[in-house]
Amino acid sequence: MPVAARWIDTDRRTGPLRAYARDAQELTMKLLDESLRSGEARQPNEVVRQRLLVAAAQDIADLRPQLEPRADEFAATAERRLSERGDREERALRETLEGHRAQVVAQLQRYERDHKQLSFGFNAQEMRQLNADIRHWRTRLRQFDRDLADEPGRVRRFYEVQVKRVEPVGLVYLWPETN
Repeated sequence: MPVAARWIDTDRRTGPLRAYARDAQELTMKLLDESLRSGEARQPNEVVRQRLLVAAAQDIADLRPQLEPRADEFAATAERRLSERGDREERALRETLEGHRAQVVAQLQRYERDHKQLSFGFNAQEMRQLNADIRHWRTRLRQFDRDLADEPGRVRRFYEVQVKRVEPVGLVYLWPETN
């Protein structure tokens, strides 16, 4: 998440750097994007580079407290979206499991109800297979019950934010060619 500010040389600062308002930040980010796309990025002269290097740690320290409220807003939005996604995923999994369970219940009930008629004329191997299928369906129903009790909540919890932190990952200076 970016934060932009007008840079003032550390010798002339009377206080910390102040982050731009959102409009000015968006304009600055647009300028940065354009300068990176142009492929003509140039390095400032050595004197300017040394001034910027000396100021970098202080610049980060100045801007970090102003970044954190923005990070909190961003985190709240991200957490809300993740929670909504977790709720959707939980519902979808629950519906899928319930649908499959209902199919197995219907199949099992049909075979238990009409077992004699459905198995009429089956040879011994076909009967063993039918009985194995019925045992499997009963086992699968118990597994569906366990899955319904555990899995949707586990999927939802996967989307819960465990840790939040703000760490600076980069610092970019836009320096005019004329300075």
